[in-house]
Amino acid sequence: MIISKNCKLEKLKQRQYEHTNIGKAYRFLFSIANIIESMPYRCPQVLEFGVADGISTSVFADVLEKKNGKLISVDPVNCSDVISGEFTKRSWKFLRTYDYDTKTIFNSVERKSFDLIYVDSFSDYKTSYNHMTNVFVTWMPYLVRNGFMVIHGVDSHPYLSGGRKEDKKKEMMYDNVRRAIFDFYYKNENIYDLEMCLGSVGMAFLRKL
Repeated sequence: MIISKNCKLEKLKQRQYEHTNIGKAYRFLFSIANIIESMPYRCPQVLEFGVADGISTSVFADVLEKKNGKLISVDPVNCSDVISGEFTKRSWKFLRTYDYDTKTIFNSVERKSFDLIYVDSFSDYKTSYNHMTNVFVTWMPYLVRNGFMVIHGVDSHPYLSGGRKEDKKKEMMYDNVRRAIFDFYYKNENIYDLEMCLGSVGMAFLRKL
Protein backbone atom coordinates (compact mmCIF):
# COMPACT_ATOMS: atom_id res chain seq x y z
CA MET A 1 0.00 0.00 0.00
CA ILE A 2 1.29 3.45 -0.97
CA ILE A 3 1.16 6.10 1.74
CA SER A 4 1.29 9.57 0.24
CA LYS A 5 2.42 12.53 2.31
CA ASN A 6 0.45 15.17 0.43
CA CYS A 7 -2.62 13.47 -1.02
CA LYS A 8 -5.13 10.68 -0.59
CA LEU A 9 -5.16 8.47 -3.66
CA GLU A 10 -8.79 7.46 -3.31
CA LYS A 11 -9.82 11.11 -3.22
CA LEU A 12 -7.73 11.83 -6.34
CA LYS A 13 -9.39 8.94 -8.14
CA GLN A 14 -12.80 10.41 -7.33
CA ARG A 15 -11.81 13.94 -8.31
CA GLN A 16 -10.76 12.91 -11.81
CA TYR A 17 -14.47 12.77 -12.69
CA GLU A 18 -15.04 16.42 -11.79
CA HIS A 19 -15.84 18.76 -14.69
CA THR A 20 -13.11 21.17 -13.60
CA ASN A 21 -9.56 21.97 -14.61
CA ILE A 22 -8.16 20.07 -11.62
CA GLY A 23 -10.39 17.13 -12.52
CA LYS A 24 -8.94 17.16 -16.03
CA ALA A 25 -5.38 17.30 -14.62
CA TYR A 26 -6.10 14.20 -12.53
CA ARG A 27 -7.66 12.45 -15.55
CA PHE A 28 -4.42 13.02 -17.42
CA LEU A 29 -2.45 11.44 -14.56
CA PHE A 30 -4.73 8.43 -14.28
CA SER A 31 -4.61 7.94 -18.04
CA ILE A 32 -0.86 7.42 -17.55
CA ALA A 33 -1.61 4.93 -14.78
CA ASN A 34 -3.93 3.11 -17.20
CA ILE A 35 -1.14 2.91 -19.77
CA ILE A 36 1.16 1.35 -17.18
CA GLU A 37 -1.56 -1.02 -15.99
CA SER A 38 -2.30 -2.17 -19.55
CA MET A 39 1.32 -3.04 -20.34
CA PRO A 40 1.22 -6.74 -21.30
CA TYR A 41 4.09 -7.73 -19.02
CA ARG A 42 5.02 -7.45 -15.40
CA CYS A 43 7.84 -5.40 -13.88
CA PRO A 44 7.62 -2.21 -15.98
CA GLN A 45 10.19 0.47 -15.18
CA VAL A 46 9.14 4.13 -15.06
CA LEU A 47 11.42 7.16 -14.98
CA GLU A 48 9.90 10.35 -13.55
CA PHE A 49 11.45 13.80 -13.96
CA GLY A 50 9.94 16.30 -11.53
CA VAL A 51 8.41 15.25 -8.20
CA ALA A 52 7.35 18.39 -6.26
CA ASP A 53 4.53 17.39 -3.87
CA GLY A 54 4.52 13.80 -5.09
CA ILE A 55 1.07 13.63 -6.70
CA SER A 56 2.30 11.96 -9.89
CA THR A 57 4.76 9.86 -7.86
CA SER A 58 1.89 8.53 -5.74
CA VAL A 59 -0.27 7.66 -8.76
CA PHE A 60 2.59 5.88 -10.55
CA ALA A 61 3.74 4.01 -7.43
CA ASP A 62 0.21 2.78 -6.77
CA VAL A 63 -0.11 1.06 -10.14
CA LEU A 64 3.54 -0.09 -10.27
CA GLU A 65 3.18 -1.82 -6.91
CA LYS A 66 0.42 -3.97 -8.44
CA LYS A 67 2.58 -4.70 -11.51
CA ASN A 68 5.71 -5.50 -9.49
CA GLY A 69 7.35 -2.60 -11.31
CA LYS A 70 9.99 -0.03 -10.44
CA LEU A 71 9.88 3.76 -10.22
CA ILE A 72 12.86 6.09 -10.40
CA SER A 73 11.98 9.67 -9.46
CA VAL A 74 14.37 12.54 -10.14
CA ASP A 75 14.25 16.07 -8.74
CA PRO A 76 16.94 18.58 -7.66
CA VAL A 77 14.88 19.33 -4.52
CA ASN A 78 14.75 16.73 -1.76
CA CYS A 79 11.40 14.95 -2.22
CA SER A 80 12.47 11.66 -0.66
CA ASP A 81 9.58 11.62 1.83
CA VAL A 82 6.60 12.18 -0.48
CA ILE A 83 5.63 8.50 -0.40
CA SER A 84 6.23 5.62 2.00
CA GLY A 85 5.31 1.97 2.40
CA GLU A 86 6.74 -1.40 1.38
CA PHE A 87 6.97 -0.40 -2.27
CA THR A 88 9.35 2.44 -1.46
CA LYS A 89 11.74 0.08 0.30
CA ARG A 90 12.16 -2.33 -2.58
CA SER A 91 11.04 -0.66 -5.80
CA TRP A 92 11.28 3.15 -5.54
CA LYS A 93 14.41 5.23 -5.84
CA PHE A 94 14.46 8.96 -5.35
CA LEU A 95 17.48 10.69 -6.87
CA ARG A 96 18.24 14.26 -5.90
CA THR A 97 19.70 15.35 -9.20
CA TYR A 98 18.78 16.67 -12.66
CA ASP A 99 17.29 14.99 -15.72
CA TYR A 100 20.59 15.35 -17.62
CA ASP A 101 22.57 13.42 -14.97
CA THR A 102 22.69 10.12 -16.84
CA LYS A 103 25.57 8.74 -14.76
CA THR A 104 23.71 8.96 -11.44
CA ILE A 105 20.48 7.67 -12.94
CA PHE A 106 22.04 4.70 -14.73
CA ASN A 107 24.08 3.80 -11.65
CA SER A 108 20.82 3.41 -9.75
CA VAL A 109 19.07 0.97 -12.11
CA GLU A 110 19.73 -2.60 -13.18
CA ARG A 111 17.95 -2.31 -16.53
CA LYS A 112 19.01 0.62 -18.68
CA SER A 113 15.72 0.97 -20.52
CA PHE A 114 12.37 2.42 -19.54
CA ASP A 115 8.78 1.58 -20.37
CA LEU A 116 7.51 5.06 -19.62
CA ILE A 117 9.27 8.38 -19.06
CA TYR A 118 7.33 11.22 -17.44
CA VAL A 119 8.65 14.76 -17.86
CA ASP A 120 7.57 17.61 -15.59
CA SER A 121 10.89 19.32 -14.90
CA PHE A 122 10.66 22.71 -16.62
CA SER A 123 11.09 25.91 -14.64
CA ASP A 124 12.52 28.59 -16.95
CA TYR A 125 10.95 29.98 -20.11
CA LYS A 126 14.38 31.00 -21.41
CA THR A 127 15.70 27.42 -21.45
CA SER A 128 12.54 25.33 -21.86
CA TYR A 129 12.95 24.70 -25.60
CA ASN A 130 16.55 23.50 -25.25
CA HIS A 131 15.66 21.63 -22.08
CA MET A 132 12.93 19.63 -23.81
CA THR A 133 15.13 19.01 -26.84
CA ASN A 134 17.92 17.72 -24.62
CA VAL A 135 15.51 15.37 -22.84
CA PHE A 136 14.56 13.90 -26.19
CA VAL A 137 18.17 13.49 -27.30
CA THR A 138 19.29 12.04 -23.97
CA TRP A 139 16.42 9.70 -23.09
CA MET A 140 14.50 8.63 -26.17
CA PRO A 141 17.19 6.05 -27.07
CA TYR A 142 16.41 4.31 -23.75
CA LEU A 143 12.64 4.16 -24.25
CA VAL A 144 11.48 0.66 -25.20
CA ARG A 145 9.40 -0.04 -28.31
CA ASN A 146 5.74 0.72 -27.60
CA GLY A 147 6.90 2.72 -24.59
CA PHE A 148 5.69 6.24 -23.85
CA MET A 149 7.25 9.57 -23.06
CA VAL A 150 4.62 11.76 -21.43
CA ILE A 151 5.22 15.49 -21.10
CA HIS A 152 3.30 17.62 -18.63
CA GLY A 153 2.67 21.27 -19.45
CA VAL A 154 2.04 21.82 -23.17
CA ASP A 155 -1.02 24.09 -23.13
CA SER A 156 -0.22 27.78 -22.59
CA HIS A 157 -3.82 28.95 -22.95
CA PRO A 158 -4.51 29.39 -19.20
CA TYR A 159 -1.53 31.76 -18.99
CA LEU A 160 -2.55 34.09 -21.83
CA SER A 161 -3.33 37.73 -21.09
CA GLY A 162 -6.74 37.76 -19.45
CA GLY A 163 -6.61 34.01 -18.82
CA ARG A 164 -7.39 32.30 -15.55
CA LYS A 165 -3.68 32.04 -14.65
CA GLU A 166 -2.27 35.00 -16.57
CA ASP A 167 1.53 34.69 -16.54
CA LYS A 168 3.62 35.76 -19.53
CA LYS A 169 6.69 33.74 -18.55
CA LYS A 170 4.73 30.51 -18.14
CA GLU A 171 2.90 31.19 -21.37
CA MET A 172 6.27 31.41 -23.13
CA MET A 173 7.63 28.37 -21.30
CA TYR A 174 4.78 26.06 -22.34
CA ASP A 175 4.81 27.45 -25.88
CA ASN A 176 8.52 26.62 -26.10
CA VAL A 177 7.98 23.11 -24.75
CA ARG A 178 5.20 22.48 -27.27
CA ARG A 179 7.34 23.81 -30.12
CA ALA A 180 10.21 21.50 -29.10
CA ILE A 181 7.79 18.54 -29.11
CA PHE A 182 6.53 19.39 -32.59
CA ASP A 183 10.06 19.91 -33.92
CA PHE A 184 11.16 16.53 -32.54
CA TYR A 185 8.04 14.72 -33.71
CA TYR A 186 8.06 15.98 -37.29
CA LYS A 187 11.71 15.00 -37.65
CA ASN A 188 10.85 11.50 -36.39
CA GLU A 189 7.20 10.94 -37.28
CA ASN A 190 7.89 7.50 -38.75
CA ILE A 191 9.22 6.37 -35.36
CA TYR A 192 6.69 7.94 -32.98
CA ASP A 193 2.99 8.58 -32.55
CA LEU A 194 1.99 11.86 -30.89
CA GLU A 195 -1.21 12.66 -29.03
CA MET A 196 -1.63 16.13 -27.59
CA CYS A 197 -4.26 16.64 -24.86
CA LEU A 198 -5.35 20.19 -24.05
CA GLY A 199 -7.04 21.69 -21.02
CA SER A 200 -5.67 22.33 -17.54
CA VAL A 201 -2.01 22.80 -18.61
CA GLY A 202 -2.12 19.96 -21.13
CA MET A 203 -0.16 16.78 -21.66
CA ALA A 204 1.62 15.21 -24.63
CA PHE A 205 1.91 11.45 -25.20
CA LEU A 206 4.69 10.21 -27.50
CA ARG A 207 4.68 6.48 -28.22
CA LYS A 208 7.74 4.82 -29.71
CA LEU A 209 6.75 2.54 -32.59
